[in-house]
Amino acid sequence: MQVQNDIFISLDEFEKIQKENDCKVEYNNGEVLLSSNSSRKHNKIIRKILQGIGSFFDDSKCDYYNEQIEIILKNDTQIYKYKPDIFIICDNFEEEGESIVGVPKIIFEVVSENYEHYDYFIKLRTYEKFGVDEYNIVNQYGSIIQYRLKEDKYIVNKSFHKEEIYQSSIFPELKIELGNVFE
Repeated sequence: MQVQNDIFISLDEFEKIQKENDCKVEYNNGEVLLSSNSSRKHNKIIRKILQGIGSFFDDSKCDYYNEQIEIILKNDTQIYKYKPDIFIICDNFEEEGESIVGVPKIIFEVVSENYEHYDYFIKLRTYEKFGVDEYNIVNQYGSIIQYRLKEDKYIVNKSFHKEEIYQSSIFPELKIELGNVFE
């Protein structure tokens, strides 16, 4: 992941950079974050988590998406455009083209080697600031750290390992066998 943090990048400049690059491009309130395309293992983990979610949100006000869809988090002074690996958002959002403007209920980020600091620090602080209820950092070697928003601050709610069953803190009926995810 390359972070250009000594120069403020406007949204117009970001859109141009996004169109010109064949990689994941995200906007971090004036910084541009570029990362290479993900590995097969990274993609397999995302696919297996999505399979675990399956039809859980059918007939509900919530839906889930993968990293192909951009979320926009903004307030009066800040704007962030991220592409989480997986996110679940419910009825309180707007659409801006193919992007979603609003705060997801749950986010999963699968950590890529050499970019760990981004998920563990930069995105964690941003998701906390905007009120994402549950943030899951997925380590490719077989664990998930689940953060839960409590009094506007993240606490580590639970840590799951590849032999266990993930259970959402927001939707307790949502469970995923991690043995299938980390095979």
